[in-house]
Amino acid sequence: MSARSVRTISFITAGISFGLGTLILLIHFFMKGEGMLFIGFYYLVGAVAINLLVLFMMIIVMFIRPEDLKENVVSAGILLLNIPIACMYFMLAMTFTNNF
Repeated sequence: MSARSVRTISFITAGISFGLGTLILLIHFFMKGEGMLFIGFYYLVGAVAINLLVLFMMIIVMFIRPEDLKENVVSAGILLLNIPIACMYFMLAMTFTNNF
């Protein structure tokens, strides 16, 4: 697998993780029920596992292809940006559920 294809997978994974997480949070806000909390929690667990797998692939490619290091670090950074966003979404959902 080439470094470029791993970067593409990383960008796609980051975009899908962000998009689905945002969609689940918005549905939770509009439905005002606790059902989406369970879906969101299991989504979060699955997304973390998938993102870690992609990150592991990125790290392997960084060692194999050090000439593409800058591009790979940027891709890994974009993928890692989902962590604080997911934490913020989780805190928002818990705060919203506890207040209403």
